[in-house]
Amino acid sequence: MLMRKMIYKILILTCVCLCLGAANAFADTIMIPIDFGGSASVQYNDDFLKAAAELDDVHILDYGERQALLDQHFIEVSKAQSDDLGMIDLAESGAVAYNDGEHDNADEMFSEAFKIAVAHPEFLAVSSDAAEEMWIAGAFWLQVRYYIKNDIEALKEAIDIMIRVFPLRTPMGSDFPDEIASIYRERMPNQVRGHKLQSIANLGCTLRINGDRLSNDESYYIYSGNYAIAKVCGFEVVRIVNMDIYEPTLLSLESGLFMDFDYPHEHKYVEHVDTTRDALSERLYLLAKILNIDQIVLVGYVPYGHPYLKSGYTALLANTTRKGLVRARTATPDDIATPQGMKEFASVVFHGGQLASGEIAESKLSPVSWSGIAVGSVGVATLIVGIVFGVLAKNENDEFQRLEKIYDDRKSGSYLDHAHKRDTYKTVADVSFGVGGGMAAIGLGLVLLDKLYLEPNSQNLYRVEGVKFQFDVHNDGVQAGLSWQF
Repeated sequence: MLMRKMIYKILILTCVCLCLGAANAFADTIMIPIDFGGSASVQYNDDFLKAAAELDDVHILDYGERQALLDQHFIEVSKAQSDDLGMIDLAESGAVAYNDGEHDNADEMFSEAFKIAVAHPEFLAVSSDAAEEMWIAGAFWLQVRYYIKNDIEALKEAIDIMIRVFPLRTPMGSDFPDEIASIYRERMPNQVRGHKLQSIANLGCTLRINGDRLSNDESYYIYSGNYAIAKVCGFEVVRIVNMDIYEPTLLSLESGLFMDFDYPHEHKYVEHVDTTRDALSERLYLLAKILNIDQIVLVGYVPYGHPYLKSGYTALLANTTRKGLVRARTATPDDIATPQGMKEFASVVFHGGQLASGEIAESKLSPVSWSGIAVGSVGVATLIVGIVFGVLAKNENDEFQRLEKIYDDRKSGSYLDHAHKRDTYKTVADVSFGVGGGMAAIGLGLVLLDKLYLEPNSQNLYRVEGVKFQFDVHNDGVQAGLSWQF
């Protein structure tokens, strides 16, 4: 019964994984060129994008869509400094209307100003003066809704918007009367209903989030949302990145990603130093999270002699659901000399498999398969132990039954000794069969999961985090389980 339940669970898991794999095939994908310092690969990249767009189950962004997505998250500092879409003018006009007693107009202007701030937090990150003006305008806005309109729900709505725009600020001072400040503080994030935020910046530089300075040695709590992170060195804003934060986060703009991908100054990923595939995997995953997109494919021509990557036209596919590199593929110029050849290469990048020429990196077992083999091997060994003790239990039972017919004294030492050994061996055999069978089934499940879902017939580069095997022994059998986090 236990084994049957375990098989059912594995089948269900396999079906779920296959469904997720099918759904993932239609994930939004962005192509990022990488310059390895070798031969020019612009034409190859154009051909790859065209070939990928022709695949029925792949949605890859064209050049216009790609630029729009990158511009949304990697902000040009000078552009953010030159035009705030009228945000500050609206805030100042709202303050004038407030002082003139035109409270409905003031409420409308403040509301429009904060709509811009929510949609473009980079306007606050680029200028601490702008952030300060919006904070004062927000204080007037709250007073309009509390004292003039006497609308608590509208007040709470405005407070939630201000907390979204100013995630680190606490209301205080004459601009925030106690009645408003109390309601405001009740709605602020904390360690129960917020995400922990920490930051790292190089010496002489600081990070801002929506205009508020972050300290390296402090922790903060914020709500999920999109925020503008600015790197300020001295008095100059040198970088702005808009990113979604929806989990505990350590902010840093010092990693290799920000050194090698300097968009919008460079519209490609420039490898300044020889980079391992694992390092590229981590940076691609981080970039996908920043862009809030399902998949990224990094493409470029790797020159001969690269210490870590095979020479040829290379594509690295990363996925946010799988938290890392899914597939790495390399083709020779002959493989992709024709449109059909490039389409076949794009197909193996997104779907797995190999080119007919066999120029793709050789297949090898992934950590998932190795984990399955290890767990399964222990399970088989445990089953063998169960068989051995099952045989021993049978022998002791046979001897027990033989002595039962001979001895009239049921308390005979030899008689009881065989009975005790029979029961002990039987218990060990039962436990071994349960544990061994469960582990063997889980090992098989991991291998099937790997081969059917993660990477069929191709090189597995996917990482499984937090694998945990556990089992419990009960009077009526053994229950085993496996949990993991992707």
